[in-house]
Amino acid sequence: MKRFHVLLRETRRSIGITQRDLARRAHVSRSSLLAYELQRRHPTRDTLCRVLDSLGIDAQRRNELLAAAGYAIEDAGVRFHANPLTLEEARESVEGRPWICFLLNELIEVRAMSPAARALWAIDDNVLEQPARRSVLAMLTQPWYADSIGDWDDAAAFHIALFKSRVAPAASEAPGAYVTAVLEEVERGRPKLVTRFFDLWDSTPAMGHEWLSSWYDTTWKHDSERLRFHVLNNIVNEEDALYTSDWLPSDEATYRHVASMAGGAPGRKRAPQRRSR
Repeated sequence: MKRFHVLLRETRRSIGITQRDLARRAHVSRSSLLAYELQRRHPTRDTLCRVLDSLGIDAQRRNELLAAAGYAIEDAGVRFHANPLTLEEARESVEGRPWICFLLNELIEVRAMSPAARALWAIDDNVLEQPARRSVLAMLTQPWYADSIGDWDDAAAFHIALFKSRVAPAASEAPGAYVTAVLEEVERGRPKLVTRFFDLWDSTPAMGHEWLSSWYDTTWKHDSERLRFHVLNNIVNEEDALYTSDWLPSDEATYRHVASMAGGAPGRKRAPQRRSR
C-alpha cells in the first residue's frame, strides 16, 4: 500500500482539483492540506473525511485512503478479496500490511501477523508453531496479554463466544483433545485470570453468524502508552474459516505510535521478542 501522503496527493491530482479549491471545499486551510501531502502533519479522521467528501471519490479509493491514514474504513467489504484466499495467500497478504493485522483460523489460532502486529505483541515465534499455544484463548490468561489489553472481561467473553461458535457443538461441554490442550494452556496462566476465564466459559454462549464480519473497539498498553483501536474481523475464506483481524488506530496518537513500530515514522522502535515459556 502506498503511503498516505502520496496516495492523497495522487488522488487529488488525478481528479484535477487544486489544493486551494480542495481546501476551500473541505473547510481546511491550504497550508494544512499542503502539510498533509508533504507528510509534515497528519489529519484527524473528521478532517480527512471532510477532504474525502470534497473529493467525491469512489468507496474503494476512499477506504484505501482511510486505511493508509490508519483509520477505520467505512465499508469493509470493498477492502477484502471477493474470491477466497488460501492460507498461504492470506498469510502473504497479512504479512505485507503496514498496519496491525492478524490472520486467524476457526479455532482462533494466530496463523500470521503483520510486522506492526509482531512489534505490538512482541510474541516469540515459537509460540505460533504450537497449535494450542497460538490460540488467543491460551493467551488471555498470560500476564503479557492481560496486562496490555483493555476491558479484559469483554475481550475474553468475545473470544470465548467466537471459539464456541467454531468448534463442534458438544466440544465446549465434552472437550476433545485439542480443546483440552487449549484449556490446559489457559490454566497455566495467572490464577486469578484463570478463575475469571472459566466463569466466563461457563456463562458465555456461542456467537451466531455475526462472527463472519464483526467489529469492536479496544485498547492496548504499549511502551507505557494506552493505544486505541477499532478492530475489524473479516472472513477471507469461509470454507476454511480464515479471517483477518485488523487493528486500525482510532486516534492520531495511536496512528503515530503504530507508524513508529512499523518503520513508517522517525524514531522507529524494535520491540524485543518475548521469551517462550
